[in-house]
Amino acid sequence: MPDAANVCAFQTIWNCVDRARLACETAPVLHALLLDLDGTLVDTPQAIVDVAQGTLAALGLPAADPQAIKDTIGLPLPVALAQLIGTGPTGAAEAVEIYRVLWRAHVTPRIPGLLYPGVREGLDELKRDFRLAVVTGKAQDGA
Repeated sequence: MPDAANVCAFQTIWNCVDRARLACETAPVLHALLLDLDGTLVDTPQAIVDVAQGTLAALGLPAADPQAIKDTIGLPLPVALAQLIGTGPTGAAEAVEIYRVLWRAHVTPRIPGLLYPGVREGLDELKRDFRLAVVTGKAQDGA
């Protein structure tokens, strides 16, 4: 005769397996993946620091601490630059324009070389099963 504790443990495991099976059967099926650009697909933190430093130099301002620049990654560009130059976002309009010009000239042409290792192969594999899209907070012409 089976031990009651073993029967109880087996029933508990079976109930968990059964619930997991039901969860898998009723879970929504993914058809598409949205992938972030900066820091996920492309190694851009150093490029962001370099362009921000170039922007500050073009404005005649002193260089910022690289970590302070990295801490602004993910913020809207006017907000990030305003923090670095000490103005409000509307006061950063000139800085935003300089930053975008520098980004397009110095970083955009290098983007393929900034892909993290394995990204290209991973995307090729994912696109067999999913529709893929890249999302970013960058302006379209800077992405």
